[in-house]
Amino acid sequence: MPDHLHFICQINHYRGMSKIIKELKGYIAKTEGVRWQEGYFDHRLRSPNEYLDKHAYVRRNPVRAGFCATPEDWPYTLER
Repeated sequence: MPDHLHFICQINHYRGMSKIIKELKGYIAKTEGVRWQEGYFDHRLRSPNEYLDKHAYVRRNPVRAGFCATPEDWPYTLER
């Protein structure tokens, strides 16, 4: 998406989500020249069903926005 980022990951809570997000945004700002808005929105996934729902939402997001016809057509996806 040209104006926001969806990111599903597992966080090391001993480091803290705020610190990890700050470091990630700082790295992307330096390497890609991105100017970020303040803050972020997070959602804890507590079950496999929640993960599947959020994963589907993220994959369908560019389709809903009209940037591509199918989730597979969106070139900016990295999945492991």
